[in-house]
Amino acid sequence: MKLAPLAALILLPSLAIADGIEPWRARTLRDATRSAMVEETKPNWDEVFLRPPWDVRSNLAGAPTVEVRRNYVYVEDTDGTLTVPFQSNRDLQGALTFGLQQVYSVLPDEFVFVYMFTSFDTNVGAFFYAPLVNTDSGIGQQLFRQGRGASEVLQGYIFMNYWKSFNDQFPGFPQNVIDSFAQSVFNQEAGHRWGTSFEVGPGVADGHLQQLLGRDDAHWSYFTQTNGSPMEGNSWRDNGNGSFTTTTDVRAFNYSDVDLYLMGLIRPDQVQPWFLISNPNVTGKRDIYQQQLGASSPPQLFQPMTLSGTRVDYTINDLTSRLGLRIPNVNNSPKRFRVVFAMLASRTNKLSEAQRNEFEGDVDRYATGFHTGTRNLGELDYILIDQPTKIAIGQACPAASECVNEAPLCTRPELGQENICTRGCADVQGCPIGFCCAMGSEGASICTPDSMCPRPPPPDAGVADTGEPVMMSTPDSGIAPACTCDTTTVCDPTCACDAECPCTCDLTTGCDSSCTCDAECIGDGALPLQPSSGCGVSGGSAGNFALLGLLGAIALLTRRRLQ
Repeated sequence: MKLAPLAALILLPSLAIADGIEPWRARTLRDATRSAMVEETKPNWDEVFLRPPWDVRSNLAGAPTVEVRRNYVYVEDTDGTLTVPFQSNRDLQGALTFGLQQVYSVLPDEFVFVYMFTSFDTNVGAFFYAPLVNTDSGIGQQLFRQGRGASEVLQGYIFMNYWKSFNDQFPGFPQNVIDSFAQSVFNQEAGHRWGTSFEVGPGVADGHLQQLLGRDDAHWSYFTQTNGSPMEGNSWRDNGNGSFTTTTDVRAFNYSDVDLYLMGLIRPDQVQPWFLISNPNVTGKRDIYQQQLGASSPPQLFQPMTLSGTRVDYTINDLTSRLGLRIPNVNNSPKRFRVVFAMLASRTNKLSEAQRNEFEGDVDRYATGFHTGTRNLGELDYILIDQPTKIAIGQACPAASECVNEAPLCTRPELGQENICTRGCADVQGCPIGFCCAMGSEGASICTPDSMCPRPPPPDAGVADTGEPVMMSTPDSGIAPACTCDTTTVCDPTCACDAECPCTCDLTTGCDSSCTCDAECIGDGALPLQPSSGCGVSGGSAGNFALLGLLGAIALLTRRRLQ
């Protein structure tokens, strides 16, 4: 299946007056592919919400598998009743109704949006948002509410199509580019709840604002400066000579100031001025699909485009003076939206456990991308099953199942130590900072906290530190000095017997000619000094001995020069 990039469809079914809210004019906005299959498509809300629980499936499919996972609902048609890929509008509508039925058969009616993906190629070249409710004024949409059978909470649902469609559409592209493109489409469909449409009355468009719009009067015009919004338009650089050049980044998916205002996430005075390129010279210009360049063209995502035209500046006053101020305003509008993700699978395209886990990661990324796209001002509340916090690597654990995914083992580094969450390793590069790669109690190398890592013997002592009182050596005892304080390969002046410090060879009260820094050898033994390397001598004394040794060496050198 080849999907037109950023192909988005808003479906506005005929609406009945309800609860004193006037209906918005009924209209169908087609996607860029002009697919007849999606025209007037909407679930049967009576079937979704009004059927009794024991008949919730409405005979659409038999014995479906429905699994509530951590962050989405997996719905699988197990008897092949659903026709996939879809061959008609009826197939698409029936599948949407079936999927929503199953979601609401296991979850309460508490979600503002439903995001539906499929495990199979649908044969539908579109992504779309289908609105059910608008209770916000001042955003260019009339107030309306879906009629009989609708949820009291649900405001709209988003059809995100085949979950691997972006990989199929852009084979060979870097994965981060593919993921960014998918995120941009996701953010666009979410953004359609609030933008982009400028009506000052039922069916009455505002001409001054309308020229800012492009495809289907529901996306920004190609010639509108939007800084690369997922709602389309472009990031334009004014060259200062009557020409303009696109700087739109294919990896961008952040909403513009105007988008965020319409969403109720920023104040009107926070919206920076923007502009439209009026009367652009598009002679000979082609868009990324090699079609005649126009207001409905998709964003200039790849090679830059330069064209001439007239700059027309806009400010937030152009919106508020025609549409009125947004109500509710930023102080009272919601910022956190309770939503649910659903994966609709067919009997012949069911997801394996590995694929279901993979989609869980996709869901996390989509939700994170929405949060990032709103400059961290909006958030999707999408977790369905709260899971206890997993135990981090290096921390004590009762069982491996309690450990984080990156540390799947629960074992002890050495006998006598407690079990910790960890992972196998070949060398220290396979471990986090602060860990070594050491042999564990079960004979395999594991990442071990530095505090539990086996320590090498002291560099010079030759005698392990047992923690017991150290036996002092005497010049003739024949016992090697236990220099347990020497733990480095540099001189530690607080360790009197450190081999890196001066005169550790001075072990007698007489001159030892093999010890070049022996103080007794200076001035023919005229200095009645004590041995300078006896273990247990205080740091201050050791410092004094080192200083005297240094002075003696200087004196010896001076004497030799005089000779």
